[in-house]
Amino acid sequence: MRQERGPSEDNAILAKRASFTGFRLPFAGGGTLSILARLKRWAAELVWVATPASERPDLPPGAYESPLDKLGNRAADALETGDYEKAEKLCQRLLREYPTALDGRQRLGELREAQGRFQEAAEEYAKVLAQIRANPDGTDEETVRYVTENRDRALAKARAKG
Repeated sequence: MRQERGPSEDNAILAKRASFTGFRLPFAGGGTLSILARLKRWAAELVWVATPASERPDLPPGAYESPLDKLGNRAADALETGDYEKAEKLCQRLLREYPTALDGRQRLGELREAQGRFQEAAEEYAKVLAQIRANPDGTDEETVRYVTENRDRALAKARAKG
């Protein structure tokens, strides 16, 4: 009997990153690929997913990671490994090079939270929400909900910390 499996941890991490920063698939015509081209791309992506993480490239075939995405992902990786000094530098670089992007403030909020600086984390998340309110175009409800939950969690931790 065949057992059904859920998505692997690698795929969950990829999905999490894609949902916040968004991979872009470059092709002419703003997304108009032929059916055959789409099938070929999907087949290549399925092979990528089925390949063990240690044996495959970081991105699926045809995926494009913008310089902003790369920098944001490097900051997230530094944060995940506990390299807060590197994460701080990357967050500051994000803010300097992409001042209108949400990524820098979001990553800085995550860093402050990991450092136990909950009030500062909540302030960074609040800045992200203010930025979204000032320019809501292209921001989905899921992102707003995610940042709001992060802010509320950081505020609750700040209050508990006293």
